[in-house]
Amino acid sequence: MAWRCAWRSWLDCWPPTAEAADIKFVKQHLQSLLGLEVPLIVQIADKVATVGEVTSLQPGVIIEFPKQASQDLTILVNNTTVGSGQAVKVGENFGVRIRSIDTPSQRIDALADTC
Repeated sequence: MAWRCAWRSWLDCWPPTAEAADIKFVKQHLQSLLGLEVPLIVQIADKVATVGEVTSLQPGVIIEFPKQASQDLTILVNNTTVGSGQAVKVGENFGVRIRSIDTPSQRIDALADTC
């Protein structure tokens, strides 16, 4: 077994510690791990609404958020904030110019936090 915690599932062992990880296994499978797909979300804003407000939503209704249009958007990986950025137009598509981003190790921790 690659992770030395046979009595637990592999998710319980993530992220691997120096004691728990078989370094050879990690090196052999690093490319596979880097190829895993995770949700990358750009959040415009959020707010709390009552059930009554949610059930009364219909096409054409405008929902106002307590955030100025000039404020940065939140960048999330696996529903964990990892940075912020500015909305930009890329051709006909929407994009985000990153203004701040966590360190690589903090971003990896964000992936592990939801396992």
